[in-house]
Amino acid sequence: MSRVVNRPTLLKHIDTLPRYIAGSHHLAQAKDRNLQAILSANENPYGTGQGSIEAIQLSLARQTLHRYPETEQEKILLEAIAKICTNTLKTEGRLVAEKHTLMADQLLLANGSDELISLLTHVAIASGDNALVCSNSFPIYNLAIRATGAEVREVKRSKPLFSLDINGLGEMCDERTKVFFVANPDNPTGKCETQETIEKLLNALPPWVLLVLDAAYAEYVDDSHYDSGMKWAAIQDQNHKNFGRVVMIRTFSKIYGLAALRIGWALAAPHIIEALKKLRMPFSVNSIAIAAALGAINDQKHVEFSRKKNSELRTKFTQFAERKGLAPLPSQANFVMLDCKSEERARGLETQWQKAGFLTRSCAHNGLPQAVRVTIGREEEMNALMEVNLDLPEPPK
Repeated sequence: MSRVVNRPTLLKHIDTLPRYIAGSHHLAQAKDRNLQAILSANENPYGTGQGSIEAIQLSLARQTLHRYPETEQEKILLEAIAKICTNTLKTEGRLVAEKHTLMADQLLLANGSDELISLLTHVAIASGDNALVCSNSFPIYNLAIRATGAEVREVKRSKPLFSLDINGLGEMCDERTKVFFVANPDNPTGKCETQETIEKLLNALPPWVLLVLDAAYAEYVDDSHYDSGMKWAAIQDQNHKNFGRVVMIRTFSKIYGLAALRIGWALAAPHIIEALKKLRMPFSVNSIAIAAALGAINDQKHVEFSRKKNSELRTKFTQFAERKGLAPLPSQANFVMLDCKSEERARGLETQWQKAGFLTRSCAHNGLPQAVRVTIGREEEMNALMEVNLDLPEPPK
């Protein structure tokens, strides 16, 4: 005789999932008068550009908050993104075809890139399947995959530079391997993958595995060999061997300074975008976010300024960390990961900086308790951080 369940039940595997804890602690630290800088969440320290601010103000002045977002407004933004992508591909000389104009049906907006990650798992992965992630990378990939009831398989990266180990990648896959998530640049290491590496990945992966390249920090990269995945995701020729094999996702949260409004976008083959549209909740992107994003795209001066200052201060901070024996990893993002060599040193570093008023981010949630991630802030913030008198134990031999 079966036992009667007297209350609604939830999926058991959800109980085993960790809850993601964000790196920003604005509210918790709001009353801390000693707080000098929040360097824990990879936000743009220069804030939102004037183009976005004016667009938000105009949107609010129209007093249409009681209306649902307009499809036409979303279409205008998608067309603007398509134009930028087309110009980028032409400028970089990375066209798959001789002539290439990106179409709006290859693009989709979403409530931040996190929603895109979740949508991709639900259109491609079923319970009993498996998917690949890079070791010690952004934990949301792991969480989204496991939420579907699928198995997570970790692709190892070789230290000290956390380079992808492509050898044996094909052997890790079977007929139930559906997706491989790669953050490029990576979070928290700041490592970026080159065009050569992406080509090797595509050659090593079985043709049925979808490669998702998360390029949240792409605008900060100054390495000329970097490959965001745009070239591959933009392929329109259905006879091309890599058609429909790559999705690139991006966000307005980082260099554009719109983290609070939660808006991201994906570039992929039309049939993938159509599948994502069917699962995306109605009006998942709000009208203020769409207006702000369009204003941000038209304010490239703010983007260039943010990129230039980040590059200068990233180099300066990396050199400081090297002098202090903090083993910084070469980064192409708006943060630097410090490999402190021991959990004790990492905790000591975080504690001493926090006492001085600087919030940084432990990489323990990435499986790297010996590492600390530092967002590159404003010049005055970084100078003050580097002036803190540190007293750390010697690194282990």
